[in-house]
Amino acid sequence: MDSEYQSPAMNYWREKIMVNKKSQVAVIGAGPAGCAAAIQLKRYGLDVILIDREKIGGLARNANFIENYLGFPKGISGVEFCYTLEEHLKHLEIETVKDEI
Repeated sequence: MDSEYQSPAMNYWREKIMVNKKSQVAVIGAGPAGCAAAIQLKRYGLDVILIDREKIGGLARNANFIENYLGFPKGISGVEFCYTLEEHLKHLEIETVKDEI
């Protein structure tokens, strides 16, 4: 197989999302786990792009009350939790893209 081969899907996303930008890692899904992965990768010094078709936080945004997430011993509403995720991503300058894959 030719080492220069690029799949059609990779070419599509390179043109659509990463024009004039070279990210080392793309994290698909901006729920709590995807955000945690993007944050940790950024801390390791990698250039990260976070992609989701919905708002940051995923389904956690719909939760009335989250009482089992580390760092919030008294619990937190889903909306507040997602706002915290958004602020953390902004603070670390992690690029987020709203799109569907």
